[in-house]
Amino acid sequence: MWPFRKNKIDNNLKVIIEEIQKQLNDADGNIRAETVYSLAIPPRSHVVPSEIRVKMMIFVLRNDDYVIARSDAAKAILRWASELRQLSAFGDSSLLLLHDKEVTIIVPALIESLSDAGTVPSYAAEALGQVGSKAVSAVPALIHLLDSKDIILQLDASKALKMITGEDLGQDSFKWQDWWDKNKSSVS
Repeated sequence: MWPFRKNKIDNNLKVIIEEIQKQLNDADGNIRAETVYSLAIPPRSHVVPSEIRVKMMIFVLRNDDYVIARSDAAKAILRWASELRQLSAFGDSSLLLLHDKEVTIIVPALIESLSDAGTVPSYAAEALGQVGSKAVSAVPALIHLLDSKDIILQLDASKALKMITGEDLGQDSFKWQDWWDKNKSSVS
């Protein structure tokens, strides 16, 4: 059920992870939501390795039937990515390596979440922006969001596109699509 191998984890950590899993499977959606958000604690301040926490956040983002839990999972990934981005800006290269390893599983999950309900797409767009240029595969989906009826979602998509591409074309989906058509081969 969970996307990691327990046999590679020491016993104390295994107990902690099992308790987190129990909370993530609780019948009360609010407990699941609070638990998944707690996984976003800054990378070096949590006893559970970042790779495992990211996989748990993605599991909830993709599978929970409670939209608030999915929203909190997207918000947790946003917080995690933002923390890594800030720490990386201060020269912690070990975090850059960790980030590279986990981006390959985070970006596809966030792209899928752009079509979810509630606040999930906005948090997913913001998180993709925090991932930066490594989330370039999200550009077409983010351009599509610029035509949303939700003004906040449009703004979040526009900000994410700017952070990913370094370009600032506002909220005009036609300008973005034209830019993407001309530049996708050089930025992909």
